[in-house]
Amino acid sequence: MKPVSRGTTSSSSWERFVALPADDRRELVGGELVETEMPTDLHEHIVLAIGFFFRGWVREHGGFAFGSGFKIRIDDDHGFVPDLHLYHPKNRARRSAQALLDGAPDVVVEILSPGSATYDKKTKLLGYARIGVAEYWIVSPEEKSLERLVLRRGKYVVEEVLVSGDIVRPPRFPGLEVIVSELFDFPEKTKR
Repeated sequence: MKPVSRGTTSSSSWERFVALPADDRRELVGGELVETEMPTDLHEHIVLAIGFFFRGWVREHGGFAFGSGFKIRIDDDHGFVPDLHLYHPKNRARRSAQALLDGAPDVVVEILSPGSATYDKKTKLLGYARIGVAEYWIVSPEEKSLERLVLRRGKYVVEEVLVSGDIVRPPRFPGLEVIVSELFDFPEKTKR
């Protein structure tokens, strides 16, 4: 997701960002709306696979899980649209129909694209840390891995790097198990 500037916004940057249609893929960085890469079919497969695990946990325990299209406010000049985010039932983050207004998700997931690694691992990482996202998961389709970062004293540290055969079990969500191999079992050809 290499950002491409598409013009600046005014002092009401956040309001203009939130007003964008749900299918608009731009994010708000430094008061500017920047274009992000279109997701690949593998990217979308991974989003659906993780979403399946999140949804199962939420159905049983409560809370919320959201996918792409739901905006997260960092500040008046910064807002992101993560691939997935998960909220514990005790999370009191305030939200509207289109965006998180105050607070932070408990888990944010970003799936790397060829052009997004630096953006996701630097710009977004710093933004999510600023608002207190407890866990940031970075999924690499190329490496077939899931890097689980945990916020400690305002900075992310790598808690674990998981690959095929591993299972993600975040302690804040007892019973949630994300089977890493299922994220990457995308068929190369669709049967007809």
